[in-house]
Parts: sequence; C-alpha cells; structure tokens
Amino acid sequence: MDFLTRSIAAFGTQKEDLSWTNLLEEFKKLFSDLGHEITHFGITSDYYDPSQIRSFQRSKKKLLEAFQQSNQIDSLEFYALPENFTQAVFDYFLYAITCENFISLTARKEFLTDDMNGIILALFSHYFDIERYEIFEMMTSDAPLFYIAGANTPDFYKSLHVFEQGPYRGKD
Repeated sequence: MDFLTRSIAAFGTQKEDLSWTNLLEEFKKLFSDLGHEITHFGITSDYYDPSQIRSFQRSKKKLLEAFQQSNQIDSLEFYALPENFTQAVFDYFLYAITCENFISLTARKEFLTDDMNGIILALFSHYFDIERYEIFEMMTSDAPLFYIAGANTPDFYKSLHVFEQGPYRGKD
C-alpha cells in the first residue's frame, strides 16, 4: 500500500564522539513519543553485516555487541513495522537511518507534525555536525531514502514536495 510520508533529513558529518548506544536510546524514545516502538533494525559495520533487517527484540543483544566491537559503523537503520509487513521499505510507520553523511527520519505523514521538526533536528545535532537540512513529503512508492541519498535528481520523484530546506542554524 502506498502512503504519504514526511521526512526530516540532515546532511553533514557524524560527530567524532558519537555514542551508538545513546543514539539507540534517543531513537527508542523518539519512536515511542511518535506512538511506536522500534521493531526492526539494520546495521552495516566491520563487525556485523546482516543480509536483511533483524527483529529488534530477538537481535538486540547482537546490535549492542556490534556497537562495542565495531571500529566503523557504516549505517544504522531503525524501523517501526506492522506485524504483517511484506516490504520494510514500503510498509513502515517510522524509519530512521544514519550513515556517514546524513541522518534522517521518515514517517507516515500523520505521525509527524510541524512542531516536531525543530525537536528532531536538535536531536540529530547531538550526533551530527549538520551543514544543511531538508523537510519534505513524498509517497512511499517514490522511496524517500533514495531521494535523501541523492540517487536521482529531484524531478525524478513525482510526489516530492519540499517544505523547508537550507543551512542548519540550530543550537547544539
């Protein structure tokens, strides 16, 4: 099923002192504040590289172990998925990812209100030196992550509607 999503994306670099355990705890709280729990995760690192996303409850210990054992984490993804999802990339309630040059949260539109934008960007700024940000809406079928990652030019995405973008001037 196709849903309208809202994404908040921040671009820059990961902070040198980034604590993956703290990031996990902050995203657990954020997801909970938005009415959902983290159900699945994906991680790519020098220590742990699953071929698919994993159940958070069943594999949480492995995730925490990866935080301790990895010298480099290339990407970390959190999902809030319905019980009977078929494709995580299209069926999520909430989806967050952090990688080398961006951090983002994408949610079904009804879960994110305008007053959350600054709060979420401030949270991102704890873990990233943010140079610029973007807030936009898009249908799940257009794959918001591909837009965030710069896979295609903006005119490729038929449902893209950018609300706000520019240099980040928030406070750490």
